[in-house]
Amino acid sequence: MFRIYWLVCLMPFAWGQEWVVSHLTRPGQGFQTQILLENTQALAEAVLLKPYDAQGQALPEVALIIEPFQSRVLQANELGPDSIAWLKISSSSVLQVSVVYQASGGAARVVVPAQLPGDQFRLHPSSTDDGLVWDGVALVNVANTNNQVSLTARRLDHSLIDGVQWTLTAHQKVLAVLSDTLPLAGQAGYYEVVSTQPIGLTGLSGTQDRSLIWAPSAQPLKLYTPTTFQVRGEGPFQAKASVYPVSGQWDSNWNGGTAFDLVDDGSLGDATSGDGVWSRRFLLEPYLEAPFHWGPLHGGVWLPEGRPDPAFWAVDGQPITVDFVPNDSRNCTRVFRPEQPQWLQDAVVYEVFVRSFQDSDGDGKGDIRGLIQRLDVLNDGDPATQTDLGIDALWLMPIFASPSYHGYDVTDYYTIAADYGSMADFRELVQACHQRGIRLILDLVINHTSNQHPWFQASKDPNSAYRNWYVWSATNPNWQSPWGSPVWHASNSAFYYGLFWSGMPDLNFHQPDVRNEIQKIVSYWLGLGVDGFRIDAARYLYEEGPGPGQQYDAPATISWLKDLQRFCQVINPESALILEVWDSSQTIARYVNNQGPLAFNFPLSDALIQTVKQTQVQNLRSTVCGQNESFQPTALDANFLTNHDQTRLATQLDGNPTKLKNAASLLLTLPGVPFVYYGEELGLRNGPGSADEQKRLPYAWDPSPKVGFTNGTPWVSLPPNYGSQNLAFQRDDPQSLWRHYHKMIDLRHQHSALRTGSLSPVQNNREPLIWSHFCESEVEQVLVVINLYNARIADIQLNLNFLAPGSVLFEGQSANTLTSNSNGMWVVDSLNAGDVRIFQVVQANQ
Repeated sequence: MFRIYWLVCLMPFAWGQEWVVSHLTRPGQGFQTQILLENTQALAEAVLLKPYDAQGQALPEVALIIEPFQSRVLQANELGPDSIAWLKISSSSVLQVSVVYQASGGAARVVVPAQLPGDQFRLHPSSTDDGLVWDGVALVNVANTNNQVSLTARRLDHSLIDGVQWTLTAHQKVLAVLSDTLPLAGQAGYYEVVSTQPIGLTGLSGTQDRSLIWAPSAQPLKLYTPTTFQVRGEGPFQAKASVYPVSGQWDSNWNGGTAFDLVDDGSLGDATSGDGVWSRRFLLEPYLEAPFHWGPLHGGVWLPEGRPDPAFWAVDGQPITVDFVPNDSRNCTRVFRPEQPQWLQDAVVYEVFVRSFQDSDGDGKGDIRGLIQRLDVLNDGDPATQTDLGIDALWLMPIFASPSYHGYDVTDYYTIAADYGSMADFRELVQACHQRGIRLILDLVINHTSNQHPWFQASKDPNSAYRNWYVWSATNPNWQSPWGSPVWHASNSAFYYGLFWSGMPDLNFHQPDVRNEIQKIVSYWLGLGVDGFRIDAARYLYEEGPGPGQQYDAPATISWLKDLQRFCQVINPESALILEVWDSSQTIARYVNNQGPLAFNFPLSDALIQTVKQTQVQNLRSTVCGQNESFQPTALDANFLTNHDQTRLATQLDGNPTKLKNAASLLLTLPGVPFVYYGEELGLRNGPGSADEQKRLPYAWDPSPKVGFTNGTPWVSLPPNYGSQNLAFQRDDPQSLWRHYHKMIDLRHQHSALRTGSLSPVQNNREPLIWSHFCESEVEQVLVVINLYNARIADIQLNLNFLAPGSVLFEGQSANTLTSNSNGMWVVDSLNAGDVRIFQVVQANQ
């Protein structure tokens, strides 16, 4: 039943993919080829292999089926004679293909992708005993926007041989065997690629047992010392690798070539060892005394004898990952290439507790109709107006039927809580949001239900069909929760598992009927127009045993959540999935890397708050740099300051207006998806005590006795500082916190680099009081400078030695510009307390 459902859903959305791989075998050289085909979908993939010989004559085709989420390692001899020259691989849907050339002596050459900015590149051959000769290269050219790409073959004297040009549409791939497309095979020379937008390149050099990395040549690639070289792959194995120059042009300055062990140290996965990712960061001592002005950058990894089945060398569908990380004044860089829907990449999300937002019927409890009445304050659909906050999406805390005020113990996943209204009200909310350009995200609690849910009540009977929907044991296993509380609860001479408390029994995700039901639930709400889900307590879905990696963060949990994202995006390709993974950056990375969903960035939240509390940027710099290493570029961050489970920011910062603005400035200028907790933009504080209700008090609309929230008796006390921290007061004050949020959200909408640009902290002479970072997207570069101190700071010098010659920093539509001084530093004259400046990089002649 499960597989049939996926087939029905996926088939209409399947799209064709095709790859070309050159020179699969090398007669007389003892080379063998292995092809790793990985199925990343929940559908059995039909794959057609079409081999050709060196003269272009077709050989007998091979067809095979790869089961969902399985891989198949093919030997070249499965495809026909040793004279195979190249192979065309066609799949009915999405497939990941990796190729390993295995020499008889054990050395192997693998395929490495290169992510390149829009510019000009030279693809040089690797060095051979016969000199610089091309022996067949496959080029994969990928673009995410309309893109014109030209490819030219040139001899070593730069004379033109031939050329070709493509115009790519969005998400299109062009694949070509260059020895067939352009006549450079067997000749000494190079290929020149010119692109108007960023592209991805994968090259296969036909004779070498090593990987190549290509870097742009049109602009200087400034490599400062020290430079980090990183190689990683998935084990388990013990192996050695070495780094070396290609074609000898660096020999005089190169001190690489030293072998080093790959170790399973947990550095790219769990905080502990044994995560199966074998890696090594290798710090090269100075080998380039000056910037490298003509590309490409060549590097390689050689794998000696004794390496295992290449199927175990798979990271993101590629057998090996190799990175050169230039260390300049930015210290660390993460280049975002998110795979999430575009609206989500561009969004500012607003979290709402419906019960505390607006009451429409006088019962003292907020409801859906009240939320509809207030939508224009969040986003009225007109970008020109100045009376709305300008948010792009709403995340609603649970609105399903529940016995509690908070709704995190559900009794019916298909019904709206009676206090909040009806399904008709909800349908009107969806329509009203979408009319204004607001996306709607629902809080989905699937780790557990209420113990009053009919499923659980039925499961108490050992003979019930629902018995296995929950986790039951005849005896008490005596596990503890991560925070030390008991998790097994007695009932009818047995024990059931409830991680949080006895009133929230955990669902059994080992049971297929449970997983199918969750799919039905998300299908139902997506069908009503919902745009995504926030998954509560996402770390705890599968219980494999007590303790880390079993009771929480189990591999099955991580895998299933990625499957759930794929499932949602089959129903609605624009849907979003955001996970609550409250743990370290290393743990979060396991969920979001490798095409995973978003997850809330709790370590960054802590770092942001501590930075503005202590006026110290070191912790934030350390967190950003650590996450730049842990998170893959495609992992989009869900950033926030506080949420409904935490002490409100204004309480933590004692209402300090400068610090509250600083926190907003940091949050809204960092790449990723920022989430704003309702009332945070007003500086609302907690009520008395530490109960969760005191973190979720009514929104203050005006200074009236009931703050404009209700005509009845509020369900909980009002916020303590509503006299000045209310919307009516702050919307009319140009210096208010609400106005600051409005300005920062507007600036974020104007600058793509603040949303999905590369993220690099920048050194300045006023640290730790001044924070500065650099963001670069496909279309712009921006510098952000924030004064975290409570007084004016002058003569702020920034080390921007990575900027191209002739750059100017231009601030908005004003005449404020920055240029470098005689020491090569860029100087901001002064910043008042809490000021934030955003400069855009342009060339002097623009």
